[in-house]
Amino acid sequence: MSLYQRIIVPVDDSPAAMYGLQAALALAKDQAAQLKLFTVVDEASSGYAGGELGWIEPEGIDKELRSEARHLLNEAVASAEAAGLAPEQELIETPSGHTVRAIHQAASQWRADLMVIGTHGRHGMAHMLFGSTAEDVVRSPELPILVVPIPHAGEAQE
Repeated sequence: MSLYQRIIVPVDDSPAAMYGLQAALALAKDQAAQLKLFTVVDEASSGYAGGELGWIEPEGIDKELRSEARHLLNEAVASAEAAGLAPEQELIETPSGHTVRAIHQAASQWRADLMVIGTHGRHGMAHMLFGSTAEDVVRSPELPILVVPIPHAGEAQE
């Protein structure tokens, strides 16, 4: 019996998420595990935008966010299928802006026994300015989490 049978992977459009996805694909194949890929659309980040572009209705922004998220999820699923896996997939919408909570809820509801997540590994000022969803996810673990750092410049080819 494999150690991990249900691996869940949150994906977004960052290079770090793609490194996490690749690690999850290899692990899922190795463990003959079920795989679920999902992305979270944070509707709280939309709203009215003004300025030189004029006013943009929130519905238009939300529709565009969902469309981009669906495209991203389809690409992740295609990568999994190319690796010989048949993942489940889900697009999660959170109107409250609680992306980390949505990630944990998805893992709990699917009864995952491992989460794989990529991280940029930012330090100092970059971490203060941009934050880290991966760090926030790890701070309240309800299951084992494999954190996959993105290689820094020059390390990727070693």
